[in-house]
Amino acid sequence: SDSVCYEGQLKLGALVPRAAVAGLIGRKGAAIRQLCEESGAEVKVRDPLPNATGPGAVQKVDIRGQASALEHVLRDIIHHVQQGNGEVWFPAYASSPLGPAGRSGAIEKQVSSNGSGYSQAPQIEKSSAARAGRELIDRVM
Repeated sequence: SDSVCYEGQLKLGALVPRAAVAGLIGRKGAAIRQLCEESGAEVKVRDPLPNATGPGAVQKVDIRGQASALEHVLRDIIHHVQQGNGEVWFPAYASSPLGPAGRSGAIEKQVSSNGSGYSQAPQIEKSSAARAGRELIDRVM
């Protein structure tokens, strides 16, 4: 489901460069298993977008859990993205609409299709779950 609140838990999606996803997952999935255990969050890495190639191409990472768990995971994702600073692919990612310099950044509250194959955050700020998600993103970013 694409709702921001599911059974009392928040759900966020992040568009993360493939190079950072590799660090997030770790060797044989060890890093992501440890992250899930430490944070209490459920983390799912989706397949890359069609025709997305190279280390700067983005993959969607879905995160579900309590606000503190999501904050823990987002900090780890940001750490892995920042490790790419200085790499050849990073300037294009950082200046893209899906990257950290884009209007909504790489982190999204809820994902809905906009017809382009990418995702955008919908305008649903009125619900308490949406406000909580926005506050969490503001704290982490």
